[in-house]
Amino acid sequence: MRTYLLLRLYRLTLLLGTSGAIVTALASENIQALGPVIIFLLKVAALGISAAFAVMDFSASGHWNGQAADNRVINLPPKTIFIASVRD
Repeated sequence: MRTYLLLRLYRLTLLLGTSGAIVTALASENIQALGPVIIFLLKVAALGISAAFAVMDFSASGHWNGQAADNRVINLPPKTIFIASVRD
């Protein structure tokens, strides 16, 4: 579980970093001076990267949900009651 959560955190960090780099590049005057074709290619690349990360996240969450459904610890009987001990 810990490894899975770290992997999702790394993917989110990479997505945010990549998105920030593309937005910065699109706002740069040097890139805008190169013409509309380069700007269009950057936008297409940004869309492709976002789609790739969305597919990876959807696939990982589907795998996790399937694994959680098979886990017997998560499927506790409905009458299970947890009582927390309170110390005075």
